[in-house]
Amino acid sequence: MYDPYLSPDIIKKFDVEPVEMDQLLAESDIVSIHTPLTPETKHIIGLKQLKKMKPTACLINTSRGSVIDPKALYTALTKGYIAVAACDVTEPEPIPADSPLLKLENFIVTAHSAGLSPQSLAEMQQRPGDEIIRVVQGKWPFGLVNPEVKQRYVKKWGKALN
Repeated sequence: MYDPYLSPDIIKKFDVEPVEMDQLLAESDIVSIHTPLTPETKHIIGLKQLKKMKPTACLINTSRGSVIDPKALYTALTKGYIAVAACDVTEPEPIPADSPLLKLENFIVTAHSAGLSPQSLAEMQQRPGDEIIRVVQGKWPFGLVNPEVKQRYVKKWGKALN
């Protein structure tokens, strides 16, 4: 698993082995990308990275299309640097009908629509209410994105939530 920002506590909790990206690419049969798109992650997977992968490897991208350089992906798939790529996000999005990637048998593309499943739609309606109830009960929300707010809260109100 590669994540340069993951805390040691999370690594220990889930008993995963952190590795550098080069090692992950070289040793993995399947590489599944789950990263936000930032200036740092734009085209984080380019030709240099794809050449490090096994020729039998599968690359999966369900994060953001621009984390993979599409020209490099085309080259990697046509030159045999990797065996297959499966993406539900592309650069650009939607993928143009004339994209050379669409002509390849080892490129799979689907709609980025997992959030539209009946279960996801139900959770999108239920989860915000559950989080509000947690806060009203004096607890921190499960989905707290910016943990530094806890320190500011304690500084301002003199007590912490559970």
